[in-house]
Amino acid sequence: MIHISDPALQIAVSYEQNIPEEIVSHFVSEIASLGLDVKSEAREPGFQAGFVWLVPTAVIIFIGKAYFDSFLKEMGRDHYNLLKKSITALWKDFFGNERTIKVNLVSTKGKASSEAQYSSSFSLMSDVLVEYRLKYLLKDNISQADFEKSISQFFSFLEELSSGVLNPEIRQQLESKGIIGRTILLTYDDGKLKVLHPLPDQNAKNDT
Repeated sequence: MIHISDPALQIAVSYEQNIPEEIVSHFVSEIASLGLDVKSEAREPGFQAGFVWLVPTAVIIFIGKAYFDSFLKEMGRDHYNLLKKSITALWKDFFGNERTIKVNLVSTKGKASSEAQYSSSFSLMSDVLVEYRLKYLLKDNISQADFEKSISQFFSFLEELSSGVLNPEIRQQLESKGIIGRTILLTYDDGKLKVLHPLPDQNAKNDT
């Protein structure tokens, strides 16, 4: 079992058993490198109650603080760019009209949830901030070009955090929107990173 609280964890992929194995295995083989510890684990699919945006997506790619603190410092930026490129290549599988994977978030009444503007299929997570876990949600209808930009911005944000720098705008948003538990929700909107409140209705209130 993958323990994302393990400080030595570098990169992990957690995915539901109904996700085609070849998608995960191809991604893992793409980023494989000497000295890099990549873990992958299939889990049983199923509805999990709780705050909608805190529920695990079908596929989660976890990038640990150890990736930046140990592996990346030793190997340089070549793998960093490879990892971004490999994640960007997953757009065709989880987004767009011809996507391979489509997961619909269903409410307890059996209807498609109106809260599913963000993908239930794919997300990124990281513990670079140490005290908190970051979860990066992407809009379900994000274009391929914006997906590439969003991944680049998130990685730049993680890199800054690994150096001890928290973007002032993100800090201000955190202060106004708050945090539930230890998870900070982020997304990409209007060309920049944005903090999300775990309760969808609260985002509209805080944005007014």
